[in-house]
Amino acid sequence: YLSTIAPLTIVDKIWLISAPREIMVERITERDRFSREAAELRLNSQMAEEEMRQKADLVIVNDGSPDQLKEKLSR
Repeated sequence: YLSTIAPLTIVDKIWLISAPREIMVERITERDRFSREAAELRLNSQMAEEEMRQKADLVIVNDGSPDQLKEKLSR
């Protein structure tokens, strides 16, 4: 909705924190106790990864531990 009113005028940069699909499914099933099918449905309901990447100014791949992500973010 906001993007149709004021496209990209309310933020300076768009960061995408992404992960490989399989890792995302694993994290959702563990964190939310979803079935694999429910996790896949949740991911499929979101904007396509390629579209998110096109809109992002910065893409950070979160395919490791929380400490590894913190390290990437501190650079």
